[in-house]
Amino acid sequence: MNLIKDRWIPAIRRDGTRDVISIAQIADTENPVITINYARADFRAASLELIIGILAIAKQPQDNDEWVELYENRPTTDELDAILAPLSQAIAGDDPEFHGI
Repeated sequence: MNLIKDRWIPAIRRDGTRDVISIAQIADTENPVITINYARADFRAASLELIIGILAIAKQPQDNDEWVELYENRPTTDELDAILAPLSQAIAGDDPEFHGI
C-alpha cells in the first residue's frame, strides 16, 4: 500500500456520497470532500494529523507571502499529485535511503 497514491481515506463528499480517496483528492473541487469518515473520532484525528504532516513535508512555503499565495490559490488535485509524487517512493518503502530506519 502506498499512502500517497492509493485510496485509503474514507470520506463524505458535499453531495452526501461516501468515497475512499487518496490524499490528493482532498483538493477535488467538483464534489468536494466535507469530512473524513472514520467511525471513531480518534481515527479521524490521527488520519488528519498524518495527512497534514505529509502535506507539510511535501510543500514547505518559504515565507508568509508564499503561505498566503498557497491559501488563496489552492492546488488542484493534479497539482497536489505532483507535489506529493517525490514522497511516494519513500512512503511506499521502496527508497533505499529509508531502509534500516
